[in-house]
Order: sequence, then structure tokens, then C-alpha cells
Amino acid sequence: MLTDWLTQVNGRMRSAFQSWVNRRIPPAKSITLNQRRIFIFPSRTGFAFLGLLLVMLLAAINYQNNMVFMLVFFLASLFFVTVHHTYANLSGLTIDALTAGEGFVNEPLCFKFRFSSKKNKSYFDVAVGWESDDTQLLHVPSGVEHSVDLFANGIKRGKQKPERLLIESIYPLGLLRAWTWLRLDVEAIVYPKPVKGELRAIAIEGDGEGELVAAAGEDELVGLKTYTPGDSLRRIYWKSYAKGQPLQSKDFSGLQSRQHYLDWRGVDGDTEMRLSVLTYQLLRADAGDNEYGLRLPDGEFEPGSGPQHRQKLLRALACFGEP
Repeated sequence: MLTDWLTQVNGRMRSAFQSWVNRRIPPAKSITLNQRRIFIFPSRTGFAFLGLLLVMLLAAINYQNNMVFMLVFFLASLFFVTVHHTYANLSGLTIDALTAGEGFVNEPLCFKFRFSSKKNKSYFDVAVGWESDDTQLLHVPSGVEHSVDLFANGIKRGKQKPERLLIESIYPLGLLRAWTWLRLDVEAIVYPKPVKGELRAIAIEGDGEGELVAAAGEDELVGLKTYTPGDSLRRIYWKSYAKGQPLQSKDFSGLQSRQHYLDWRGVDGDTEMRLSVLTYQLLRADAGDNEYGLRLPDGEFEPGSGPQHRQKLLRALACFGEP
């Protein structure tokens, strides 16, 4: 019972803190760190250092030792001077969101950021990373831009914003930790996860002529092809395999339109399953250098080919149903 209560209290405190951070540091494409965006607090080493100073101060008071008093005051002064230098090692640093990656569900997405200085100063031992992940150290010399690639997994189909970017530094003495959490205004595109499935031929309105092209149906046997993993077992030509020849599968053709479309109506299942099967069929058509189009309930894309056409259709599948 106590553990559950503590968990709830901790969750509420974190939620309240995140809301406060969102108001204090709103999302932006480019952010320059200043006193409003930088937090500073003693590190573990700093707390140990302060504890040691307290013990030394009590000993100096007890023994009335002026040399110990002087040492305590000198170290305390050093601590307070370090506050300024630790803060200055982040102040003025500019972070720009450059690009966001594109990929499939459960695959890594690349986010590219640029670190630069608008002032004539250098930054040392700056740790950068996601709040829930390990950080990487970087050094930003004066007048030099430094690019950083950070990766995050695609969680679900659609547009995905990265979690808050953690930037921290304990330079120069490690007694204090200056840090900030930034929400960069950048979005990645997560494509549906390809799932193998059949695509039924859909009759196309119009009087266009048809031609024989590779299809999922079994209208006419045109020959044999080398077996590839994923081919239906019903299509394997077992007679040649029994004679010791390599495994082959039957290649069929169906009568389809000259304009080959990946049609939403030709796939069964719920929305996510249909999108996943269409993604699989799209990649399959693209690998075969075929011209292909896409028909969705909210739009149609004319047949084409090439990397740009592939990316356009994958984005349409990824953002289907979103504003």
C-alpha cells in the first residue's frame, strides 16, 4: 500500500514538473541556452565536497585552528566560483533541429541536431542524449558547428516527435551539474510494418486495355522461377525437386490493367493490417522496377517508380487517417 502511494506521488510530481518545464522551455526549431533554460545543482561529488567542508568547519570551530578556517573558506570560495564556470559552459550554446529520419515501425530513426555558438567561446565535455538513454560527450570549439546524430525506435505508425533532449555538463571540476531538457520541434515519419499478405485484383473503371503482368492470382502458368522464401508452398514444383533439381516455384500471370494499382479494397483486415499489407506489396513492386500507384479511401496516387515515388507513397501510408 505504501509503495503504491509513493509511486502515485512520484508520478504526480514528475507530471507536474514536466508541465512546468513545457511552459518554461516550449518546443522550437532552434534554441539558445540562457539562464531561463539552464538548471544547476550540486552533483554527487559536490554534495560529498560540501559534507567534507561542514566536517572541516566543525573541526576548525572545535580546535580554534585558523589554518583550517582559511582552508575551509578557500574551498568554499572555489565551490561558488565553480557555479559560474559550470553555468557558462552551457550558456550561449545554440541547438538546431536539422532533419528527422524516416523508417518502419520498430526500426531506428535518425534525428540530426547542430550545436554551435553565437558567442566567441568554446564548450567542453557537453553530454547529449535522450533522457532515457546513454549520453555522448562532445566538444564545440569556438566558431565551429558540431552535428550530432541521435537514434530512437519508431514506436507506431505516423508522425513521431522525439522525447526531450537532455544536455548536461559537470565541467570544470565535477562539483556541480548544469543541465537542460529541450523539446525540439521536429517530426519523424514512421512507416507501417510490412506484413506479407495477398492483394486481390480490383477491376478498374474505363476502357483501357489489359496486359499480362505478375499478379497474386493463378490465372495462367507462364513458367518456373527460383524459389524465394515466402513463396506459397502450393506453388512449389515438387516434381523437379524430387529429381534432384533446385527448388522452384510456379510463376503465374493474371490479366490486369496497364496501370498497376495497390488498392485498399484489395486487402482484408482492419486498418493497420491493410496498411501493413499494402506496405509489403509496395516494397515488392518497387523491388521489381514496376510502375505502381496507390488507392486509399482518402486519395489516389498515379503510377510511377523511383525512390521519390516510393517515399511519397510510404508517407501516405504512414500518415493515413491523420490530419
